[in-house]
Formats: sequence, structure tokens, C-alpha cells
Amino acid sequence: MAAWSPPRSPRPILPELAPFARAVQARRPEDGTWCEAWTVRDVLIHQTGNAEELARALEAFLAGAPVEARGFNREAPYHRPDRDGPLLRRAHARGADPARLGPDR
Repeated sequence: MAAWSPPRSPRPILPELAPFARAVQARRPEDGTWCEAWTVRDVLIHQTGNAEELARALEAFLAGAPVEARGFNREAPYHRPDRDGPLLRRAHARGADPARLGPDR
């Protein structure tokens, strides 16, 4: 059996990623969304936390290790007021304009 290798692009696995990214980039972080009382920043932070939690759980599962579920505290690093949280660093590394991201809460 051949070794598994990840796809070069997330598109086949996550077809909704590109439309989601375009929608986020077309709006200001403090804009409202269809999720009442949630801003664009809230939705982005929530989805980022979900993606990282899924990756963590799948990595442990594939390694045969137990997986302990975590609560929504997984979003806390992305709400850091010093604007130096992982989300900002990753966005900046991918060429995002930090000024367009707006102030953190």
C-alpha cells in the first residue's frame, strides 16, 4: 500500500474555503454577519479554532493516541488584545495588510 500524502491544495477537501476567505476579505472585521450578534472577526476566530481543533484531533487519532476534547477556550489565543496572536501572525505571513484587519477586542 502506498504511503498517504496530503493534497497540494485544500480545494478538493475544503471546497468552501475559497468562498469563505473571499467573503471574509471583502468585509471589515467588525461588520455584522448572518449569525446574529457575531462579527466577521468572531466567525473567523471561531472557524480558525474549529479547524485547529480538528487538525489536532485527527493528528492524534492517526498517531493512535487518545484525543481529549477541548471546549471553546481554544479560541482564546485569537482574542489577544496585543494583536500578536497566531491569527494575526498567520494572516500577515500570507501577505494580509494588518491595518485592514482592524482593532482587536
